[in-house]
Amino acid sequence: TFTTYTTGGAGLVLDIASDGTNFYFAMTGGGVWTTSAAAPGNLTQYDTGVVVYHRLAWDPLRRRLFGINAPSAGRALHQINSGGAATVIYDFQQGRLDAILVYFGYVYVGWNTGDAFNDSQGSSYIYAYDGTNMIEEASGADAGQIVGLKVADIRFWVGMVFNDVFASTDLTTTGSQFSLCYSNGDQIVGFVNMPD
Repeated sequence: TFTTYTTGGAGLVLDIASDGTNFYFAMTGGGVWTTSAAAPGNLTQYDTGVVVYHRLAWDPLRRRLFGINAPSAGRALHQINSGGAATVIYDFQQGRLDAILVYFGYVYVGWNTGDAFNDSQGSSYIYAYDGTNMIEEASGADAGQIVGLKVADIRFWVGMVFNDVFASTDLTTTGSQFSLCYSNGDQIVGFVNMPD
């Protein structure tokens, strides 16, 4: 059975995360909204912030929710606090964040130094937050942008976009090359090129 629920926040859903008990929704209207996973109902605001999050990730070890800003709203990793304002873990000051992943107690983000809104190309990096410090884990190719992170077979798989993507805010510039890569711990290594 399909049932429609509403939220007090305006906008569309950008991402969904779960802690196994609750669902968390990042909304274009700002903030994080939640409902019970066992008996879903209308959404209520989880935090008191108005930050627009692009991606969410639940850390089961620390039992905390993390989010990264929407590319148009900043470039920071936040710990999203129930009933309160978010804690800025690290602000990258430039570029954009497009990927977040929690794995073995670390929160990983894909940071792209280029900024699609200023049409500047740059490099890409994977950073890890260990609960105290941000650590550079791996670097990628110039003119590439990390758009996804997943773990399978104890290896980080990295979705990358290459070429003229920085001229387009929606990453769909004609001639862009999509590629599936992996991290060897120091660098992001090419693996499978996808057709345009």
